[in-house]
Amino acid sequence: ILMLLITSCNESHTAKKQEIRPDSITIVESEKDSVFKNGNITTEISTNVEELSKLMDLKICKPTHVKYKYTFIDNSGGDKRLSVPGPSDDYLEALLYFDSSTLNYIHQFSLSADYVSPNLSKENFKFDWLDKEIVNEIDRSDSNYHGHPDLFFGSVKGKCWYLDKKILYQKSTN
Repeated sequence: ILMLLITSCNESHTAKKQEIRPDSITIVESEKDSVFKNGNITTEISTNVEELSKLMDLKICKPTHVKYKYTFIDNSGGDKRLSVPGPSDDYLEALLYFDSSTLNYIHQFSLSADYVSPNLSKENFKFDWLDKEIVNEIDRSDSNYHGHPDLFFGSVKGKCWYLDKKILYQKSTN
């Protein structure tokens, strides 16, 4: 019993872990990240640029700071819940902040790039985890603006919404 008590005390210093019933959602919080697990679904909310660079290509245009939500749905059947395993799904929503010279490069390149307008709606970029001020900035976006495809971050499925000194980004496997 003493050994269990010592182990649990050490674990509480590195991360807070809370199990919530009846949905059996586990929340693990560290200083900057939150990871939520519910069965085969894992959701991470983070501000770690290096971790985000594992999910999208940030070599050409590296942001100064970020906030993102990544959801991974494991359909591999590893949890034995699925009778027929299938491909896993993932969803990425990100808010990327850039310095003015990088953002200027992005805008200049976007103006000269030849692409079909993705005809996106600003409503698609009002992520549930965004601060109210960002949502208000999206609302004030030019009504003639319809977003951009991913021209810099390495995904054909990526979609972007340009704001002042920041870009909203979303990508999914489906």
